[in-house]
Amino acid sequence: MKFSLLLTVLFAVVDAQYRFIYIDVGTSGRMNDASIFGKSLFNEKLTTNSFCLPDNSVFVADDAFPLRTNILKPYSRIGVLSQKQKFF
Repeated sequence: MKFSLLLTVLFAVVDAQYRFIYIDVGTSGRMNDASIFGKSLFNEKLTTNSFCLPDNSVFVADDAFPLRTNILKPYSRIGVLSQKQKFF
């Protein structure tokens, strides 16, 4: 008996009050996070600044996302980090 496992990715963004502000469901599980983000409407709106966000707003993301002025991601784990960088 042969089974086929299909994975579907849920890409979601929440605000500071843990409310979902963007959801994308249905991308194949074979795509990586960067590809899913790149093709998303969220990326398009973030790139064109059509979210009407307050000044200096940022989204906190993991290392799979691109570094931009409106996306905050952790320091790279390559190399020596200062105590301050580790805490961040």
